[in-house]
Amino acid sequence: MDHTRDDSGPGTLSSATQRFQTLFENVPARLLVLSPNGFEIIAVSNAYLAATMRSRDDLIGRTVFDAFPDDPADEGSDSTRILRSSLQRVMTHRAPDAMAVQRYPIPRPETEGGGFEQRYWSVVNTPLIDDDGSISCIFHEAEDVTPLFEGADDGQPTAHPTTATTTSSRPILEALLNTRRLQSDNRRLRAEIADLETVQRLLGLATWRLPVGLDVATLSSNFPHIIGTDPQRTTMSPHDYLQLVHEDDRERAERDLAVIETSGARHYESRHRIRRPDDGRIIYVHSVGELIDTPDGPSLVGLLQDVSSETRTRRELTRTNRLFALASRMARVGSWRVRRDRDHVIWSAETAAIHEVPVEPPPTLEKAFELYCEEYRPRIRAAVEHCFSTGEGWTEVLQIHAIRSGGRKWIRTIGEAEYDSEGNIIGTQGALQDISDLVHALDRGEALARRLMTTLENMSDAFYLLSGDLEFVYLNPLAEQLLERDRDTLIGRHVWDEFPAAKDSPLGEIYPRALQTGERQEARFHYPDLDKWFSLDAYPVPEGLAVYFRDITEQRQLDEQLRQAQKLESIGQLTGGVAHDFNNLLTVIVGNAELLREKLSDDRRLRPLADLIETAGARGAELTNRLLAFARRQPLAPQLVDLGKLIAGMEPLVRRTLSEDIEIEFVRGGGLWPCELDPGQLEVALLNLAINARDAMPEGGRLTIETANTRLDDAYADAHEEVSPGQYVMVSVTDSGLGMDEEALRRAFEPFYTTKAVGKGSGLGLSMVYGFVKQSNGHSKIYSEPGEGTTVRLYFPRSRSGAEYAAEADEVQVAAAGGEHVLVVEDDDLVRGHVVAQLEALGYAVTSAESGPGALELLRQSPDVDLLFTDVVMPGGMSGRDLGTAAQALRPSLRILYTSGYTENAIIHNGRLDPGVHLLSKPYRRRDLARKVRQVLDEPASPDRMR
Repeated sequence: MDHTRDDSGPGTLSSATQRFQTLFENVPARLLVLSPNGFEIIAVSNAYLAATMRSRDDLIGRTVFDAFPDDPADEGSDSTRILRSSLQRVMTHRAPDAMAVQRYPIPRPETEGGGFEQRYWSVVNTPLIDDDGSISCIFHEAEDVTPLFEGADDGQPTAHPTTATTTSSRPILEALLNTRRLQSDNRRLRAEIADLETVQRLLGLATWRLPVGLDVATLSSNFPHIIGTDPQRTTMSPHDYLQLVHEDDRERAERDLAVIETSGARHYESRHRIRRPDDGRIIYVHSVGELIDTPDGPSLVGLLQDVSSETRTRRELTRTNRLFALASRMARVGSWRVRRDRDHVIWSAETAAIHEVPVEPPPTLEKAFELYCEEYRPRIRAAVEHCFSTGEGWTEVLQIHAIRSGGRKWIRTIGEAEYDSEGNIIGTQGALQDISDLVHALDRGEALARRLMTTLENMSDAFYLLSGDLEFVYLNPLAEQLLERDRDTLIGRHVWDEFPAAKDSPLGEIYPRALQTGERQEARFHYPDLDKWFSLDAYPVPEGLAVYFRDITEQRQLDEQLRQAQKLESIGQLTGGVAHDFNNLLTVIVGNAELLREKLSDDRRLRPLADLIETAGARGAELTNRLLAFARRQPLAPQLVDLGKLIAGMEPLVRRTLSEDIEIEFVRGGGLWPCELDPGQLEVALLNLAINARDAMPEGGRLTIETANTRLDDAYADAHEEVSPGQYVMVSVTDSGLGMDEEALRRAFEPFYTTKAVGKGSGLGLSMVYGFVKQSNGHSKIYSEPGEGTTVRLYFPRSRSGAEYAAEADEVQVAAAGGEHVLVVEDDDLVRGHVVAQLEALGYAVTSAESGPGALELLRQSPDVDLLFTDVVMPGGMSGRDLGTAAQALRPSLRILYTSGYTENAIIHNGRLDPGVHLLSKPYRRRDLARKVRQVLDEPASPDRMR
């Protein structure tokens, strides 16, 4: 019996089987092992060989009938037929069959004289049943009873072997035969039990028997050895056994055993772990059993096997196979093999998956060649044939057809020769990898490199690459343009050799620092040789330095302009903050000066002092208004105006303002577009420009005021950051005076900057013009050169509102007070007292409050209030506008007049008063107060109108 295959672990089962074979061959019984199909001899014991005078090589592989034929000289011999019948019964019934005593003619070897030797044998044929119920082999056991026919052990004669036995001797003979057979069976049984125990111990096997209805199982001697209990123990209850089962497997093991009782099944099987009590080791066991009927009742008979080594080996193998399969799947690598004597390819599942074909059936070699694309078939065919003939391997990158999905795949195939033990080439084997993704990635990489080169060549920044030794490696066209050098003359040259002045610039420090630290470096510097300002970023790269740079000469100029604008804006914010408190003071000063002047009209000594105070207050108010105009925080009341008509009406005023030695010319453009602006502020702005022109022409000259329609295009807007392209109406004021140098021209719009002598100007004229034009969404520009005069151009956007031109305002007559009730709200005590006195002097009934919440309370208590006169900017969390909104909610018909020296954005947005809002700007004269209060009170009531 050649069972050398190892199924459970390295060397374990093979060694045990070899030992079992040795034991089998040396048992004292005469045994043959026959195959179930054909009854070929597959194993034989030494005792059988001695009894038959044969060698093992004479019998193994031959049928029993061929090895022991009938004696041709004995026509009545039928031992072959009887043996064949017994074996057929064994195959049919799958049960042992005992033959009657038979005469066996044993052929003698030629060395023993030849012929046949007559023997009488008692034979039992026993089948060995597999787990699936099939017969794996048949044990043919022969007991030689020839001495019973030739003479008993006590010397009494018996019938001669060649003659039939007598009737009287047959019972004795049968009894002797049965006794001998029983003794033989006992000896054989003990031997088999010993052999079985040995085999059980070697293979980790044990048997058990559990009678149904009893709670004690009988154990074989090897059972305690396997599970680690007392070696002398021969019985165990199922409960005690389950206590040894691993706690994680115990419930399942108990359920497996209960299947016999609960479902009536006859087969039991369970795999679980046992925690051995003697050494604490955990082993894996496989227990199977069958419910059989015995004279004593049904019993569950089973087999327990220690499968720890097999389980761990299988798990390790499974883990290894999974890792290998995972690696193959992730790397998309498959294996293949071609034997020279077979015409098909053996390949792994991954190889078949790469080809997108089933694993089975394996393709022929020719079919495998056809899986390659046509142009690559000659190469793979030649590589395989060359390997078959020379043993040289190959590595090829080819394309195959993707069978299921269509298209093509790139693969790398590697092959080598396969040799037998004698060094002959018996085939070729290798691996195959799908590298489509890699090839596509390389293609993408090359495409990316091309796109990168295209990007570098066309990028908006200049770029060059320096080696680690600071030599030029690459320059893009823009770098050539900014450096004013051709790259062919620079590549391979050292940067300091080609641009020596750069070494003394910040580049001389940041280039070595970037290479040393590996960190990005940046710099802004002026390069004198090119008279340019550059912004540069140097990035360390494996090749050296990647340098991006830009010409920022123009940007620096724009930044300077921006800083100038921001400075002007900051001054404007400061101005707005001061104006509120200053105008409050001026309101009191101007108002009281006016009263003094009236009271002292007959006093020639004090009247000039009152006039002086009033004049100084007016000049202070004018100064504040100019500051607010520059800061673009003055309240404008824009309306649709005809600039041509407006400027024409100013001609007499301008002529009176200028001296007689200045010639004045008005150039009026025809068909001027309408503009939306505050006409009063425009008059002030033009008057300021005329006065500046007069001062710039001390010896006389020429002043030209011109109007025209014009368009500022995109190019102009790009050059002037605050300008939007479109249609404008231009007002130009040109003088032939002294002109301005570059410094004066740059600072012309700054407040308090003037080129006039000390005491000759405040420096707010042009700044007021600048603020007014900006607040009107316009644009101003000065052109001037020393000795060539100055031109100031004001651009106002064309209005497309479709509104009517504003009618010229008639002089508002101040009507007498009608006894109306005015509520004055002012947080400044001085201003509040002054306003209350002024209104009472005008004949009004006046109530005052110093805050918004206080005013609301007075409104609730005094339903006869006709006018709310409130400051806009007040502390306490409620502004004048908040108060007006709350008051109108309380009294919808209430009229409201606001006053402020600086309104922030409460009632003015985008430089314009909100619609329907009335404002009296501080400081104001008594007549301005009287006129505005009367105007608001006499306005027709309209509850839904915003006031």
